[in-house]
Amino acid sequence: MYRVVQLSLTAVMILGSFGQIAGMLRDCWNPAELDYGEGIVLWQAKHILDPALTYRNIDTPPYNVTHYPPVYHLATRAMQTVTHNWVAAGRLVSVLSGIGIALVIGLLVWAALPRRVPWADRWAAAIFGGCSIFLHPFTTFWIRTARVDALGLFLSFAALAIYLSGRERFVFQLAAVGIFALAGFTKQSLFTIPAACLLIEMVVNWRRMLVLIGSGAVMIGVPLISLEQRTRGGFLLNLVFYNANPMNLAAAKSFLSGLFYSPWLLFALASPATLGTGLYLWRKRRCSIHWWSARCKDSVLLRTLLVLTVHLALSLVLIPVAGAKRGASSNYFLPMLLSLSPLAGITLWRAFAASRNFRRCDAAVLCSCSLIILACQPMVSAIPRVFSPAYEGDREEHARERGAPPGG
Repeated sequence: MYRVVQLSLTAVMILGSFGQIAGMLRDCWNPAELDYGEGIVLWQAKHILDPALTYRNIDTPPYNVTHYPPVYHLATRAMQTVTHNWVAAGRLVSVLSGIGIALVIGLLVWAALPRRVPWADRWAAAIFGGCSIFLHPFTTFWIRTARVDALGLFLSFAALAIYLSGRERFVFQLAAVGIFALAGFTKQSLFTIPAACLLIEMVVNWRRMLVLIGSGAVMIGVPLISLEQRTRGGFLLNLVFYNANPMNLAAAKSFLSGLFYSPWLLFALASPATLGTGLYLWRKRRCSIHWWSARCKDSVLLRTLLVLTVHLALSLVLIPVAGAKRGASSNYFLPMLLSLSPLAGITLWRAFAASRNFRRCDAAVLCSCSLIILACQPMVSAIPRVFSPAYEGDREEHARERGAPPGG
C-alpha cells in the first residue's frame, strides 16, 4: 500500500511544482510591482558598471545606496540581453534560481540517503524534498521577485551539496568554498550555511578547515580589493556603513510573528530529523573527537543532518537579530525555511522505510501521507492562475502571501 501512497505523493508534488513554476514564469512579464525593492535593485543592475552612479559616496547627489554586491546585477544584465525587458530579466533570474534550488535540494537528499535505500524510496524522498520548497508562501513570493535572494540561496545550497556529496575529496570542498564566496558576492548576509559547514569540518579535519578558511579568504579578498579600488573605497562604504539600519527590538516581535504565517507541515516534517539528530548528539556526547571524525567521514547522511541542524540552530539565533533591523522583511527567513526541505525529504524516506519493514505501519503512513497530499492542494491550485487573462489582483495576492496588507 505504501507504494500507492508513494506514487500519489510524488505525482501531486510534481504537478503542484509545475503549476507554481508556470505561474511564476507568467509573473515575470507582469508590469505591476511585486515588491518595493524591485525598482531599486533593477536600477542598480542597469547602472552597476558605472562607478559614478553605483557604489559611490553619497555626500553628493544622487543619494542612491547600492545595497548588495554585484553578482545578481551582472546576471540580470546578461538576462536582459535575451529578454530586452529589465523587469522580466530580474524576475527570470530569480525564478530560474528557484528551480535550481529545488533541483539541488533534491540531489542533496538523493546523495545523503544510504546506498541500501531502494530506488523508489530514494526518488520519492528526493522529489518531495526538492518540490517542498514550493509549499511555503514566503519562498514562492521571493523566488518570483527581482531581488538578490533566490540567486544567492541557489549558490549557497549548490555549494552545500558539493561539500556534502564530495566527502573528503579536497577539490570538491575547494569548489564549494569558491561557490560560497560567489554567494557572498550576491548577498553579503548569506554566511550561516558556510559557517555550519566549517563547524562540522572542524570536527572532521581541523587542519583542512584552516586550509579552507585560508582559501576562502583569498577567494573573497582578491575580488574585494579589486572592487574597492574600482569604486575608490565605495564598495564597502555602501555594503557596510550605508547599509547599517537602526535596530528596533520592538520591531523584532512583529517580524517573528511572520513565522505564524508559515505552513507548519514543513516544520512538522523536518522536526523528526532535527530532533533525532539532537538526541543522537546527546547519546554520543562522551565519544571522542576521533570517533566523531570517523563517523562523519563514513556517513554522508550523518554529516548532512549535522550541517543542517547546526545551520538551523545558527538561523534561530540570528533571525531575531535580523528582525530587529529596521526594514527587515520575510526574506530573512528563507535560509532557515529552505533548510527544512531536505530534512522533510529524509523524514519521508524514514516513514516509507518503516512502512515497508512493518506492515502494521501501513495504515498510519497512509493516513499521514494523505494529509500531506491534502496540504499540497494550494500548490495544485496555482495552475489556473497560469491561464487567467489579466494581472488584476496579483499584487494583492502576493501581499497576502507575505503577510502584509495589500496596499502596503
